[in-house]
Amino acid sequence: MGLRFLSLLVVTAASALPAQTVWTVDDDGGADFTLIQPAVDAASSGDVILVRAGIYNEFTLAGKGVAILADQDADVFVFAMAGSIKTTVRDIPAGEQAVLRGLVFQPPLDIDEEMLVIEDNAGVVWLEEVRVLSIQPFPFFYFLGQNSNVAITNSERVVLVDSELLGAHGGQQGQGLEAGSMALLATNSTVFAHGTRFVSGGTAVLGGPGRSAVDVRGGRLVLRDCTAQGAGGGAGGFFGMLPDPGNGGPGLTLSAGAEVWSIGTDLLGGPGGTRAFGGGMGMVGPPFVNQGGALNEDPDAEAAQLRASRVVRDDVIDDDVRLVLQTEPDSSAFLLVRLFSADPFFIGSLPGFSGVGAAPIALPAGVTDGQGQLSIEIGIPTLPPGLTTWNATAQMVVTTPTPRLELSNPSIFTIVDEQF
Repeated sequence: MGLRFLSLLVVTAASALPAQTVWTVDDDGGADFTLIQPAVDAASSGDVILVRAGIYNEFTLAGKGVAILADQDADVFVFAMAGSIKTTVRDIPAGEQAVLRGLVFQPPLDIDEEMLVIEDNAGVVWLEEVRVLSIQPFPFFYFLGQNSNVAITNSERVVLVDSELLGAHGGQQGQGLEAGSMALLATNSTVFAHGTRFVSGGTAVLGGPGRSAVDVRGGRLVLRDCTAQGAGGGAGGFFGMLPDPGNGGPGLTLSAGAEVWSIGTDLLGGPGGTRAFGGGMGMVGPPFVNQGGALNEDPDAEAAQLRASRVVRDDVIDDDVRLVLQTEPDSSAFLLVRLFSADPFFIGSLPGFSGVGAAPIALPAGVTDGQGQLSIEIGIPTLPPGLTTWNATAQMVVTTPTPRLELSNPSIFTIVDEQF
């Protein structure tokens, strides 16, 4: 198979890259650092921070393209210690990329601001297998002040792959009731989302409307093979008393000239609120609300699912890059691989095959089996002297027997020296 040829190409590409460093983080010790933030401070552009299983504080990545990865099969949780503390990725320079993969962001008991903020980035910010969790409301001593759980602002290219963004549920502080928060607010940014789930947090306001799952204000958003679920409306008054139950929120709201592509994506309005006694309920929310933008929909488009190894040790027996493709049976797949880490290539949307980044290498990958699955391995040689890590993006283009042309999500895999 032609995929073994990639091993030779890796040597050529890697030898042209500057020396990079792998930093390790383990909250149990025995690594370079026990917290993520000191590792970020020590890292230079192009470095990789490899985080072992554990629970960590929030961090800020600013001004340099660094990859922060949960180690292969490691469960890494990032907890904010107070409601106004958040993880931030900002000021990534043009020509560089910041990568977060395999991290789970857990909010505190009170949430004043977003859990994850991505802002003012000229370079690429890539989030893969990232989960930003919600929080269940408590009857007392819980304050929700956030508008959205994730905010992306003034960023040139943000990629979300195989992730889950959940808005926080409305809480109660003393006598006051609160609305839930949106999963994502994107402002004047270009965002590509693949296989990602967005769910707004439900409102606790009596008769209040549910919030939108995704709010796009200017810029461009491409949703491919995603789900955006609006929040449920607030409950109504008891025994038929006012207020009436609230209506559900939309899956998507766009405004300020935003351009949105919804490709093979489910835009779902939230359920209407109910009345505890006396019957009646609010209306189901609309799939989307257009307040001044352009929405392009192709709800029937198909998308193949690609899963790549997160971290691979070079020169370790049986530790090749593993790619698993899921699509229609008896489909022919072609692998697109981009070799240079600073400018990842991927096809952002169909129709039109809008490519982002420099052209990739295209290799025949094989044919899916009767269950529509294809598993392949890419042989990786020992990294050249002086180079301890290397990143690559992979994506599949698939022709099906239907016939139909499908596009998988992109995926970044990272090769590190075996000592790490």
